[in-house]
Amino acid sequence: MGLEPKSLIGAAAADGARELVKQGAGTNYLYNKELIEGYGMIGKRPSDFELVILLVVEHLYGNGYGVSIANEAEQLTDRSVSLGAVYATLDRLERKGLVSSKLGEATPERGGKPKRYYSLEALGQRALADAKAAAAKLWSLPIGESA
Repeated sequence: MGLEPKSLIGAAAADGARELVKQGAGTNYLYNKELIEGYGMIGKRPSDFELVILLVVEHLYGNGYGVSIANEAEQLTDRSVSLGAVYATLDRLERKGLVSSKLGEATPERGGKPKRYYSLEALGQRALADAKAAAAKLWSLPIGESA
């Protein structure tokens, strides 16, 4: 049996997920991943910056690492992006299960340190789809027209 979107799950499931986190059910996440398999997050939606990072990770098809993600985010938004903010956001998104990472090969240019490459997970894809649908709904409203 699949789970319904958050609006149909209700407060009881969300409260249950938060209670599991409070009890230390093996995770520091803001929600219980088992409760939300197939939907997305219970709790807060991704922030605008988190959505930018999710979009960039998806755009780079698993070949994005911190610096390339920051550079792409700057190009897409025409705004300065702090590398520290990108790394903090990637860490948070990974803890939430929206992205995953893997270490690449160590390179001499990096003093033998490997790059960490990020990929979008199913939950991240769902979060992007939900954000796109919400934005489309908002932009479908008439602007500057009286009712």
